[in-house]
Parts: sequence; structure tokens; C-alpha cells
Amino acid sequence: MTPPAVPVADRLHRLVRSLMWMVWVLALVGPMIMIAQHSVSERIAFRYAPAIDEAHRASSQMYAAQSDLRLYHRTEDPEVVADFPQRREASLRHLERLRDRAPGEGARELAVRADEAARAWWDDADRTADLVREGRPSDLAAPGAHFTEFTDATSELLSGLEDRRRWLRDVRQAIVAASVLLGLAAMAAVTVYGRRRQRRATESIVAPIQALDQVVARQRAGEEDARADEGRGPTEVRTLAAELNSMLDQTREFEREQVHLTTMQSVTLRAGQRLRETSVVAVAVEAIVRDIAEAVRCDLCVLRYRAPSGEEVTRFHTDPAGPYAALGDDEVVRMLPATPPEPSAHRTVVNPSAMPLGSPRSMMIVPIRLGRERLGSIVVADEKGPHPWRGADTSALELIAGKVARTLFERVAYEAERENVRQLRELDRQKDAFVSTVSHELRTPLTSISGYAEMLAHGAAGELTPEQLRLVEVIDRNTHRLQGIIEDILLLSTIEANDARAAHHEVDMAAVAQDVGENLLPVAGRKDVDLVVVAPHPAPVEGDPAHLERALTNLVANAVKFTPGGGRVRVSVATTDGRVVATVEDSGIGIPAAQVPELFNRFYRASNAETASIPGTGLGLSIVRQIAVEHRGTVRVTSREGEGSTFHLDLPAGSADAEPADSAEEPGA
Repeated sequence: MTPPAVPVADRLHRLVRSLMWMVWVLALVGPMIMIAQHSVSERIAFRYAPAIDEAHRASSQMYAAQSDLRLYHRTEDPEVVADFPQRREASLRHLERLRDRAPGEGARELAVRADEAARAWWDDADRTADLVREGRPSDLAAPGAHFTEFTDATSELLSGLEDRRRWLRDVRQAIVAASVLLGLAAMAAVTVYGRRRQRRATESIVAPIQALDQVVARQRAGEEDARADEGRGPTEVRTLAAELNSMLDQTREFEREQVHLTTMQSVTLRAGQRLRETSVVAVAVEAIVRDIAEAVRCDLCVLRYRAPSGEEVTRFHTDPAGPYAALGDDEVVRMLPATPPEPSAHRTVVNPSAMPLGSPRSMMIVPIRLGRERLGSIVVADEKGPHPWRGADTSALELIAGKVARTLFERVAYEAERENVRQLRELDRQKDAFVSTVSHELRTPLTSISGYAEMLAHGAAGELTPEQLRLVEVIDRNTHRLQGIIEDILLLSTIEANDARAAHHEVDMAAVAQDVGENLLPVAGRKDVDLVVVAPHPAPVEGDPAHLERALTNLVANAVKFTPGGGRVRVSVATTDGRVVATVEDSGIGIPAAQVPELFNRFYRASNAETASIPGTGLGLSIVRQIAVEHRGTVRVTSREGEGSTFHLDLPAGSADAEPADSAEEPGA
């Protein structure tokens, strides 16, 4: 069965009635016992305990520092001794307090010895660290000796203090035991007094506690200003009321900080959005400084930066009711530092010491930088007094400064890229114009040369001797070769400019292969080369039929040209996994393995072709690769010198709506 709830007042009544039978014991000896106990407790709590604590803390700092010094001596890692200044300050501070609080002359002498040994150790440790940092020979003997002196002194001091504290505790226990025996004689005298204090104690304890409970209830109901009365009730209740009020104040402050943090995060997000959505940085900055000024509640916010054009741009916002509301651009710039004082050029500074004349009473300067390059700064200022700049303010402004710096960098990069594109387009235009002009200027005289050579061969200037006919044939052959080179160069230029994309439509590569085979069959027959085309099924692709026929013609013509009499050239077209692959396989002279990667470069010819004096321009395979790129395809080759070569023209089957690939697959890939 659950016992009934007992109110606090009833519990206090029972406690007081029980205590009244015991209080009379303390009536006679209470003051003396309390004084004695207080004296002993005071010596333990305010003399020995603090001294022991300070000794332990100093020892802890010194042991840690000694360990760090040994580790630094072994590893030479500067991070190990990075906190030496803090440890030195802490250890010497604890030893100074130990000197002041050490009870007795003997303890004070030991504290002085420990302090002197510690100071000597720190001096030796600093010298040793400097030697290690400079790479000079060093040892730990000197610091070790002083550390031993320190540990000996502190150990002896702690041993004595602990013994004395134990003795005092024993004395206090003896006093308590004596007080119990002597207190029995005082019980009768305090009984009446205890009854009289019962009601007063109830009124002084229960009522204030109930008032505290009411304050908590009002807070739960949403009354945020409800506070406890700190002047009512005994000391304990007053302390409790003060702690409750402090906790409520801290809660309210925390809530305000959270609201402010949310506000600054919103300002940061809006700043990034404005910078992304606004093409003119100055327009976005103007809105950003307004948001910052309103969020941090400052009199003035200024954002200065160097635009991509090199112009210094300043945007600011002032509190309409503040002292700077009537200032103009020039006045704002004059009253603020031109640049953050060093070393703040690359970090945030709050209330810099070097403030200009007429400047605000509170200021925060946040640099806008990209790496080590300073692009500008954000300055917030307040005239009302020392402004409590919050951590959220600093973090938000630094994030905004980073966003502005990135935006400026992106704008500079964008402008540079635009200029590069413009220059490249101009160069490409000039190249096309040059190629077109040169080709035109070469075609006219070559046509004339070819015509006159043909006239000479037909006897227009009289009958020619066999030797003269041979020379005319050489002239005619090389004229046609130059015309072919010009046509190849023009075709390459057209393909690279993507001028032929508009002519793309469905092309059957099987039919193209059959046409190419028929066109080159007489050439193969004259060389006694067996040319076979295997393309039984349609193989549609999207592309330029003339270019695709040119690519396949170049591959088959090369195969026939580099295959000796009695050899074989096989052309096949197949569709696999959404790709159309035209394969040209020959049993010709092959290509040296080391030269295969260079094969598709312009004007490149394999060494064995040069040795065999096989004519060619070195542009045919380069044209094949460019046509493959134009059609989002690849061309690759496998070859063994003396055995033959196999070329694969790989194209996407069907529609070609997507953009062409940037580059063809490397040969042999």
C-alpha cells in the first residue's frame, strides 16, 4: 500500500519536534564546539586544502611540460611545445599561490624551493627548445636536474601537508565525539526554545519555497519576465532564488543569441543568393551591406572592393537615426581606415588600436581576400559605445567576405575566358581566311600548269621526245599531287570549323563501302591486289555522306597503296551494340609499332613508307580522324610491320542529335 503524501510543512514539523529533544545539548557547549570545529575546518579548507590543490596543479603542469620537452627533443616537432607559454604561466601562477598559502615556515620554505626549481627548469627548457629548433646539440641534463629538485620539494611539501591535514581531521572528529557527550546536558534548556522556533522556521522556509514554485509555474505559462524574490527567506532559499533568476536570464540570453545566429545565417544565405543572381556585383553588394547593418544593429556598414576592371568600389548603409545618416561617399571613405592595420590585412580585427581621427567608438574590419591577395574589406562601425560584436557576427561577415571574393574571382575568370574565346575565334577566322586565300592563290597557277602540261603532252608546241614526255608527265603528276594536298587542307579546315554539320542526314555505311570498293577496284586490279567488300546488311548512321565516303576512301586507298601485288584488302561493315564499325584490313607492309601513336598527325608518314618511296601527303589519316570526331566516332588501328594493318572506323548508329565528341580515341586504344 502506497503511503500518503506528506506535505513539506508536515515534514518540517516532524523534523523540528525531533530536533528539539537534541538541541538542548548544544545550548551549553554549542558555541565552543562550533568555534573549535570552525577553526579546525577553516584551517583544513582555507589553508591546507588550497595549498595541496595548488601543489598538485603545479606538479601536473610541470610533469606535462617535462614530458613535452622530452618528446620535442626526440621528434623536433614544434607542435609539441606550442603550449609551453601557457604551461609556464599556469605552473608559476600555481607555485606563487602555493607560496602565499603555505601554512607554516617549513612549508613556505619548501614552496619557495619548488618555485625556484621550476623557474630554473623553465629557463633551461626554453634554452633547450631553442637549441633543438636551431638544430644545435642539446641534452636534457640541466632541465632534468632542476625537475628533480622541483619534484623533491613538492613531494616533501605534499607529504607534510597531507600529514597535518589528517591530524586536523582527527582533531575535528574528536571534537565532534566530545560534543555529542557534552550536548546531552543541554537538551532540556533548548527544548522550549525549539518549540518556539518551529512556527517561525515553517513560515520562513515553506512560504519562500512555494513562491519559487509559483515563479516556475508562471514561466511555464509563458510569463518570461517572472522572477524570484531574492530578499525573502533564509540564506539557502535566497541563494536558490538567485540561482533560479540567473538561470532564467541565461536562458533568455541564449534564446536571443539563437535568434541572432539564425538572422546572421539568413543574411549569409541571402548574400550568396544575391551574388549568384545579380550580374552586377555592385548592385548585390548594396543590398548586402543593408542586410548586414540591420542584422548587427550598427550605425554604419561599408563594403569596399576592387572590381575586375581595377576600379575601387565602395557601398555603404547607415542607420537612418544614427550619427552617420547624413554622410556622403567621400566622407565615409575618409573617416575609415584606407586599409586594415597590419597584421589584419589577412584576418578579422575587432576595435583596432590604430583608429583614424573622427572614427566610431566600435569597429570590426573583415578583409575580403583570395589566398594572400586582398581584394577589399567589410567594415561595421557603431558610435553608441563599445559594441558587443558577437561570434555569429564575425563568422557571418567572414563567410560573406569569402562569397564576395569568390564572386570577384569568378567575374575576373569569366572576363578572361570571354577574351580568350574572342581571341581564339579571331585566330580561327584569320586561319580560315588564310587557308582559303592561299588555296585560291595556289589553285589558279596549278590549273594553268596542269593545262599547259597537258597541251605539251598532246603536241601543242610540237612533237616531244620520249624524255620530254617523261618530264611533262612528272610535272603533271606533281601538279595533281599539290592539288590533292590543297583539297585535303581545305577539307580539314572545313571539318574543324564544323561547317559540315548542317549537311548531316541518314547514310547507309554498307552502301558507302560498296561504292568505295567499286571506285577503287580498278586501282586494286592494276596492282594485282584482291579487294573484297563484305557489307550484306544496311548500316545506317547520321552524317555527311561526302565526308564519310571520303574517310572510307582514304582508308581503303591507303590499304591498296601499301599492299604489294598478290596481297589482299578486305572491307567489312557491321552493326554491334548501337555502333556501326567499318573495318579495313590489309596484308600490306604494316606500320612500325613505335610509330603507331603518331600515325594520325598531320603530314606524318611511317618510315617504311618513306623507304619504299610510296607517294603520299600524310594528310589522309588526319582527315579520317577529323571526320570521325565530326560524327562522334573514333578511329583506331592495330598493325604488325611486314604483316599488315587493320583500321576500324567506329560510328554511332542511328540519329546523331548529340554534340560531337571533343577528340577521337587514340590509335591502338
